[in-house]
Amino acid sequence: TVEEIIVPLDASGNYLRQPNAAFGPASPAWKYPEVGTTQFYATNISGATRMPNGNTLACLGPQGILTEVTADGIEVWRYISPVGNMGPVLQGQTPRNTMIFKVHRFGPDHPALAGRTLTKQGRLEDGPLTIDDENPTATSVQLDILSHSVHMTVAVSGIVHIEAYDLAGRWLGTVVNEVLPPGRHTRSAPFGTYLVALKPPLNSSLEGAH
Repeated sequence: TVEEIIVPLDASGNYLRQPNAAFGPASPAWKYPEVGTTQFYATNISGATRMPNGNTLACLGPQGILTEVTADGIEVWRYISPVGNMGPVLQGQTPRNTMIFKVHRFGPDHPALAGRTLTKQGRLEDGPLTIDDENPTATSVQLDILSHSVHMTVAVSGIVHIEAYDLAGRWLGTVVNEVLPPGRHTRSAPFGTYLVALKPPLNSSLEGAH
């Protein structure tokens, strides 16, 4: 978990400890996720930073995972590093040994970027493009392993039909079957979802599973 504590201090800024009591505070001021899970756990080289917009940027060091979450515990985005000790892997391959010590995020107004021109250097991963790359009107779908929900970013208004299946191919239920306007939408997904089948006329890319 990522936990924020507010240390009790006296008027002089010294740590305040009540007699015959444990060191405070008794509980964190904020925690993500609210219920601990092995899906969000790291043994070392990890950390978190509170950003100016109030979101928290977290690094799961051993797994090479970076994620940003809101104050309400909603994951905004997640990035899995494709770069290991042998260099970047190809698109579609499982990255290994992609440990990240720490992460910093620099906004476009950061002083270090003043007077500099940033030029794209291409993708880190080589390999076939996703549907999103080939079709800018595609709807992207992301499964949230912590909240058991599906996040959809709809580019063009239309019918979105998503069904959930487990790894054995058993049908778990319909996640969504409705007309959605452009924008970001969230729906609950059955526990244990591994695959999501998307039926025409939806053009989609699938990111993640739980």
